[in-house]
Amino acid sequence: MSDYTPDNWVVIKFTQQVKSGNTGYGRTEKVFYKVLGGWSGGYLDGDSWRLNSGIVDVEETTDSFIFIGGSGSRYICDKTQECLRMNTAGIWNQMQEVSESTAGDVKLELMEPDNERTRKDWKAMILNVTPEEFIAKYEDVLLPVMKRLADK
Repeated sequence: MSDYTPDNWVVIKFTQQVKSGNTGYGRTEKVFYKVLGGWSGGYLDGDSWRLNSGIVDVEETTDSFIFIGGSGSRYICDKTQECLRMNTAGIWNQMQEVSESTAGDVKLELMEPDNERTRKDWKAMILNVTPEEFIAKYEDVLLPVMKRLADK
């Protein structure tokens, strides 16, 4: 398992139309999210980018989001560096072109950058869980923590 700390990053939402049913004519949507990270190069080495395997979990610290991928890799993303730059803009454009050529089978959406007005709950958004569902799922873990905090 590897840790990556990109200089800049964005989250891309993939919506894939999947054939379903016995005849294959039915369609269902599969939604998943990936981190596109960029690194600024120097004189001897150029800019680079990576696309993670798909976000399966998210942790948050004071200054970073930590996106955990299906492969176990962790992208430690500075909250202030959520943006496209030259090191990622080109590949983003190429991804859009390829998506358009799939006749709508795969749609890509660049998630809007976070700011104080639109503070995102990445965990709920990516894991497709409402805050109520999250609390219900992790109630046995959250209640003791909330009790300890209340006792302080």
